[in-house]
Amino acid sequence: MASFFKKTRLRERPLSAYKPFIERKLVNALEKKRAELRGLSVLHLNSTSSGGGVAELLRFQVPLERSLGVKSSWLVINNHQNDFFFVITKKMHNLLQGQKGRLTSNEKKLYLRHNMRGMEAVKKAIKKAKPDIIIIHDPQPLSLVKAVPAGIKKIFRLHIDLSTPDMDTLNFFRPFIDKFDHLIVSNSRFRPKWFDNKKTSVIYPAIDPLAEKNRILPKEKARKILAKGKIDFKDPIISQISRFDPWKDPIGVIRAYRQAKREFPSLKLILAGSAASDDPESREVFEEVKEFAAGDEGIILITKHDDLLVNAIQSLSRVVLQKSLREGFGLTVTEAMWKKRAVIGGRTLGIAAQIEDGKNGFLVSSSKQAAERIIDLLKDRSLAAEMGRRAHLTVKKKFLAPKMVYDHLKLYGEILL
Repeated sequence: MASFFKKTRLRERPLSAYKPFIERKLVNALEKKRAELRGLSVLHLNSTSSGGGVAELLRFQVPLERSLGVKSSWLVINNHQNDFFFVITKKMHNLLQGQKGRLTSNEKKLYLRHNMRGMEAVKKAIKKAKPDIIIIHDPQPLSLVKAVPAGIKKIFRLHIDLSTPDMDTLNFFRPFIDKFDHLIVSNSRFRPKWFDNKKTSVIYPAIDPLAEKNRILPKEKARKILAKGKIDFKDPIISQISRFDPWKDPIGVIRAYRQAKREFPSLKLILAGSAASDDPESREVFEEVKEFAAGDEGIILITKHDDLLVNAIQSLSRVVLQKSLREGFGLTVTEAMWKKRAVIGGRTLGIAAQIEDGKNGFLVSSSKQAAERIIDLLKDRSLAAEMGRRAHLTVKKKFLAPKMVYDHLKLYGEILL
């Protein structure tokens, strides 16, 4: 089992630590679920322990579930960063989000063959954990559902935008999806049309306010962190924090920055992102971005994985962008909103779930629109501050860790009835 799965270390996340951030009503609801579900066993399975949104969710979800009396555990497919498997699954991810192309019969066989190697490991893990519920996250480990014995409730947690999928790819996964008792998505339009609507739940992802990346950082400390990175915080800074991925449109962000720079010549753009272990494509995209940005001293590219640096960048950015073309949710949007930043997001289903255009941020469909909104926010600091205030309140109400965990605990109880 050690060769197929990677161990993860998790910090404790007691409910008491979250009380300063959430309403008493939610605390009481979670305490009630603790009493109802004590002893329940849940096993999560995904493909990476760092660098992606799913891993960030599980790093607080599993410990917080444990603190509420649930025997929650997490298995990660071992890191094959240069292996064919993640090359193929990234292609699958892109096709499911609407990219043109087609899976070859050989790619399908290789995907199935790789996961077949893990069938016995999954069976052993299940035998050891004795879960009442197993949750498989995203397509990478999806076919491993075949290793789950009857009698265990199976949930497929889909984190990507499935609103315009390549149907050949989706049909390839259909026999596996049909084995699940329930589906969790971030938007109702991500549900495959054939899957029973009554067996589908919309649960929004969330951020952990206790994580280093999301703790409120004093301005002076944030400035010192950027100064260490030789980033001049005296100039107006805009930023996008996300892995280098075509769906995040980093080239489009640079175009928007260059248009806005005509009015603000000292403007700087920070593009920061680290590669997830299940995303080999990000290295290629980074090289494309690096070439497109060449010669522009106002563009700063960062690939170092450093949560404190990300916190400092978001905290000091005058404007934060997430100009995605497709987005299952977009936790970097949530992070920046929590820090009271004015956020400009791509007009995608995932980001629109968080940003009400013109109220707590802006939604855009092009680099030109993004540039116009950057200029508006740089010119009007009071507008940016008010949007940031509203954004923070939105996250506090809807998108913090305890709310997401409560939604899961509620679902666990319902599917076990």
